Amino acid sequence: MMLVLPPLTDPTLRVVSDTPVLDLNDHLVHRLAAPDRLDALAGGLDTAGATGDRALHALFARAAAAVLRAGRPDRARLRALGMGLRLATADDPAVNLAVDDVELVGGTTQRSRDVLRAVARTDLFAAEVDRARAALTDGGTLRIVLDTDQQLPGAFAIALGVGPEHVTMCGRFAVEHHAALVRIPELRGCRFTGEQPPREVRAEWAGPGPAPRWATEPGDVPRNGPWAGWLDAAAVAALPAASLERCRSLTVTIARLPSWAAVTGATGETADLRPALDRLPAEVPVAADLLVGAPGAEPETALARLREPAGRVRLAGLRPFRVPAGAHRWPVADRPADDHDLPRWARSAAAAPVAVPVTVPAELAAAADLYPGRLAGAALRPDPGGGDTYWDPSATVVPVRDADPDGRGPGTFLVSLRTGTVMRLAPRLASLLERLSAGGGDALAGLRADRRAALVDRLTSAGVLRGAA
Repeated sequence: MMLVLPPLTDPTLRVVSDTPVLDLNDHLVHRLAAPDRLDALAGGLDTAGATGDRALHALFARAAAAVLRAGRPDRARLRALGMGLRLATADDPAVNLAVDDVELVGGTTQRSRDVLRAVARTDLFAAEVDRARAALTDGGTLRIVLDTDQQLPGAFAIALGVGPEHVTMCGRFAVEHHAALVRIPELRGCRFTGEQPPREVRAEWAGPGPAPRWATEPGDVPRNGPWAGWLDAAAVAALPAASLERCRSLTVTIARLPSWAAVTGATGETADLRPALDRLPAEVPVAADLLVGAPGAEPETALARLREPAGRVRLAGLRPFRVPAGAHRWPVADRPADDHDLPRWARSAAAAPVAVPVTVPAELAAAADLYPGRLAGAALRPDPGGGDTYWDPSATVVPVRDADPDGRGPGTFLVSLRTGTVMRLAPRLASLLERLSAGGGDALAGLRADRRAALVDRLTSAGVLRGAA
């Protein structure tokens, strides 16, 4: 029975299975974010009279295509994939994609009726549904791995496309929400199992040595062999020393961080992280996924802890805090909305999540290499540069031929997929920066010392020239 991985899930992971796997997530991601497709999209946007978002989208599409063609397994490539997915689905009537998220237009994945309505209004998954149909043998069954809510639109589209009677659903989300899924009339005939196939990091993202298993829950940590993970603070604190010694990379979800002796995770449970951090091998990268807006939490205090000179934990990123729908220890009594049959958040948090303060990431944008999403590959790959000054691989020089991004007509621009910087370049400077971005370390040698210093300051402020992360 073939295992089917529906979009959208982490493209840097693969399912571990003894049976054949049809990876439709990989197919969709690389179909929508193919460099040729992005160049064609840019060409359609780069027209006379195009201004504002249309002109900027042309620039970002060309920048993403250029980064993807470089083919490096780094965070720049993940940012380019994310940009490609956003641009490819920007005008979709029902579904918008990011590299690690799915947004329903006028709906939520917490409500199955919204997911079904979105699937009926989009042809986004048509190519993947066709591949699933082609893989279905007469009278056969496809096992769809449904691990997260981001896979719901893709999984529903595939199940409806091949016929629910030909589908068995497995995976963490399917197990946790089995009672609700079996009540969906459109899925009548679909079978469910408790199987939860493990994932491992793809070889190109894992680096040297055996590919580690990927863990997002304590039960995912294997008994033997290397692993990497993205776990809640309390789960990390409870890991045995033998497991921590086999860890290759760890990202910890943190909602409150007054000190490392009292770290609160997404569920509201507080734990002492110091023993776990001490037991991790010194070479293991550790990062914090900071939730902003938790009761009693001060993000400034957490950021100060992460900036401590002797600290080993770096900042992976910031997300809005939401009260989870399941068991938690937060001092709130809210429950999921009554019509949310596939809930993830309590009602108040689902309706009005706390916004991440824009001033915090703005302070860090030029210096910190924040992760482009909740992705294994982002956590496993080393920071670029090795401490030396280097050109950020997320930045590139691209032209627009007819569009007008800044009110001054067509031209050549410096575009950063990491910081969102868009900077118009004079022709001579554009040529110089093209050489610099291609590894021409002597590209600035011909400039007068004062001009060179001014340009370096300008590029550093924009986050394009960088040093140690």
